[in-house]
Amino acid sequence: MAATVMFLLGVLQLGVLPCAMAQTVRLPLKKVYLKDHKESIESGIETIEERHGRGLAEVNITMTNIYDMQYYASLLIGDAKLNQTFLWDTGSTLMWIPLNNCSSCPSTNKYTPASSYSSTGTRHTINYGSAQVEGDVANEKVYISSSSVPVTMELLGVDTASSATQNLAADGIIGMAPAITEGRPGTLLVEKLYNAGIIGKNAFAIDYRWLNGTSSILLGGYDTDLIKNDKAFDWISLNNNTHWIVAMNTVKYGGTELSMSSTSAIFDSSRSFTSFQYSDFMKIWNEIKDGKDCGYITGTTVFACYCDSVKDFKDITFKLGEHDIKMPASAYFEYFAGTTSNGVCSLYINFYTVDFGGLVILGDSFLREYYVYHDVQGQRVGLYGKNYSANTSAFSVLVFIMLFISFHF
Repeated sequence: MAATVMFLLGVLQLGVLPCAMAQTVRLPLKKVYLKDHKESIESGIETIEERHGRGLAEVNITMTNIYDMQYYASLLIGDAKLNQTFLWDTGSTLMWIPLNNCSSCPSTNKYTPASSYSSTGTRHTINYGSAQVEGDVANEKVYISSSSVPVTMELLGVDTASSATQNLAADGIIGMAPAITEGRPGTLLVEKLYNAGIIGKNAFAIDYRWLNGTSSILLGGYDTDLIKNDKAFDWISLNNNTHWIVAMNTVKYGGTELSMSSTSAIFDSSRSFTSFQYSDFMKIWNEIKDGKDCGYITGTTVFACYCDSVKDFKDITFKLGEHDIKMPASAYFEYFAGTTSNGVCSLYINFYTVDFGGLVILGDSFLREYYVYHDVQGQRVGLYGKNYSANTSAFSVLVFIMLFISFHF
């Protein structure tokens, strides 16, 4: 297998931008490409009697141009204003930083507690699917820029991290859920900034882009240069006040409505794939693979099909609240040319193996198709249906494969 290639982009500056109605803060999002495998695709299908007891055929191929991708932005921590990078996670609540005594943390940019850092003496553990971090709950100053006033956040100073965190390119993670679950520690950055008068609304918007685009997160509103007014959004009300969970009424593959057991979905910016509980995934998978040679990519848990192009597959439509929201085939499949006449389409939908309450997890393969506005005050999510994938070339790179992170309760 080809060597891992790490692309480190230049440091991006934070800017405070005035808005006609209220002040907003725009944070550019860096993109990191963790793996660039340059390998040929082998032909043939290796049939196995069962895999994990599910009887699926296994596609005996390796993949070309697979990228692990993560979005993150910078904040300044403590009186020393140490620049640390954070993956912005709409599926969790607590902010954490790697401490200088954390030998198992993936970051080399660790934080040495200063006089502004105050531990509460309470230990806490965060579970992100298969990954875990642990440390002391503490209070520390957080700046959005070198010239801004700080807000004091209750966060986790991590001194222990599981091996599954090693693919995290950022120094830490910041939870962006709408509220703290009762009994859990932590404070929310957007709420803190709003209460301090730094931003004008308890809301934020994420502009997801593909490789060649510029991504950003806007704290305190949405980009009025891109979207003129609220009416441009498809608004979906939350049915859970602590997570970005909405009602999901139907799911269609093309024009075929599927009988799904899930009735809710969560917007989770740190989940690379769009994920279903197993029984619901199989209903979609059976439609996708009908008449095709499909299965697992050898040695992975990623599904794929031999194909001519992504046009061999149909759009998936989620009815979220009152709106039919499409996930085009170009969002959940990526085409790679093979060394034989067969190309391979790799699937960025999967099923989860831990208990997430039967929710559909709308990860980055779904979210990247939309400008997503998270309105905490209005308890709703707005989707602006600008398809950014149309801005990419035919050789656009793979969607995120950062499977270890997902929301937690």
